[in-house]
Amino acid sequence: MTHQELIDELGRRLGKTPPEVTGLLEATVREVTDKLSAGNPISIPHIGTLTTLKRAEHILVDASTKERHLIPPSIVPHFDAKLATGEEGLTQLTAWLSERTAISSGEAENFLSQLFGLVKDRVVNGGRVEIEKLGVFQTSPAPVGENEQPTPLFFPANELKESVNKPFAHFEAIRLNDGVVLEGIEEVMEEPAPAPEMMVTEEVEPNPESFPTGTTLRKRSAGPVWIPILGGMAIALAALFFFVRWQEPKPPVTPPHAEPVNVEVSHPQPPVAETMPLPSDAGIAPVPPPLQVVVLPGKTLRLIAEEQYGSREFWIYIYLKNRDKIENPNVVAVGTPLIIPDPSEYGIDASDTLSIAKAKALGKRFL
Repeated sequence: MTHQELIDELGRRLGKTPPEVTGLLEATVREVTDKLSAGNPISIPHIGTLTTLKRAEHILVDASTKERHLIPPSIVPHFDAKLATGEEGLTQLTAWLSERTAISSGEAENFLSQLFGLVKDRVVNGGRVEIEKLGVFQTSPAPVGENEQPTPLFFPANELKESVNKPFAHFEAIRLNDGVVLEGIEEVMEEPAPAPEMMVTEEVEPNPESFPTGTTLRKRSAGPVWIPILGGMAIALAALFFFVRWQEPKPPVTPPHAEPVNVEVSHPQPPVAETMPLPSDAGIAPVPPPLQVVVLPGKTLRLIAEEQYGSREFWIYIYLKNRDKIENPNVVAVGTPLIIPDPSEYGIDASDTLSIAKAKALGKRFL
């Protein structure tokens, strides 16, 4: 019976929900664990008594490797089925459970009676009962006589072992070097696990009475022994034959109707660079030389600008283009060659008032 099955069965018997049964069962386990850790025995009616035993420090010798380990002292749970009591064993545990869960003594006693009664019934009938964080109750596998009851066994859970062994939990086993002798400490030889027993099957003769009337039973003969021997030899010879054939060298296989083919390998000639004719100057219009004028007597930059651009205000651009030749824009020496800039160079446009105003503003900076 698993832990959950135990909860479901107790709930059915007590008329309680699974959460209610779980709470009472956990409180019982905590109470048993605390009392055992404090050294108090717990009597389970008609099953046995839970106590603790202190194992003394000892040396454990490995039977196969002969290694020796110093095992520290420990406290372990112990179950004794011979110390089983009657219902009077519930008195102390009932009082503890009632105090822990704040339920009445009658309700606590009823719960514990149903719990341990269910455990007893299962164990007596060869079953097992698991209680989480406490352990497993089950029947001893040893055969019993006709009038003898099965002996209950108890296997404590790891949580219970750790709780009762808290005083020695920080100790660890130590491997001893060869030749180290510790006076007053017992050495115990670790016995190897027994080898599993071989199962022996008996050949049972058929019972003629179990067959319908008129059935003739014939004993089947084992058959000749030499048949399987010859079969095995034949298989071995066949395997040897194929192995030898596989090891023989095999001639090269020439595909049928294969004729030699002469393949001519031609080396491609490197490409010859074609000579491209250089473009001629026939289609390119020559760039006209810049316009030049020579200052004649009576000519000024303003007059020349009016003649070339249609407005005197553009004189500033002629001056800027020829600053290396003109010291004073108001007086230009006669015979001075001047370069007339292209109108597009400065945005010269006599029909545009903005272009004229820009040139006028620029000319005032140099006067």
